[in-house]
Amino acid sequence: MAIQLNDREMAVSDIPCDSLMMLTSALAGILSGSPSEIIEWSLEPEYAAWIFSRSGPNLTFSLREDSGSEAIVIERNEPTVIVDQILAALSDLSECDFWVKDAEDLHIWSWPFPANELNRLKSKRE
Repeated sequence: MAIQLNDREMAVSDIPCDSLMMLTSALAGILSGSPSEIIEWSLEPEYAAWIFSRSGPNLTFSLREDSGSEAIVIERNEPTVIVDQILAALSDLSECDFWVKDAEDLHIWSWPFPANELNRLKSKRE
């Protein structure tokens, strides 16, 4: 699956970890006041990381493109602004055809979409 962040694109794999589930868990942590959260994305064999860290009232969202690179700041803003942007992208992703179990030819992610977790996050933001 391809993920686009600003001018960067990552082709991520679902093996060995369910990064979408980790992302929803991290967003829940951020909304609960966690000082930092890290989500690993498998690039086979490398890993990229999304790093969320609080500094005062702001949240910094950084990307480490592989294990040997420095983190690049993607955005610095209020936590709810960043979380809401990611929730909107996850909502769009949840409507893609490849989450349908019967669509094996479209199925590109081994793990089920974390729909319940996404709905809980959305209800926290309403």
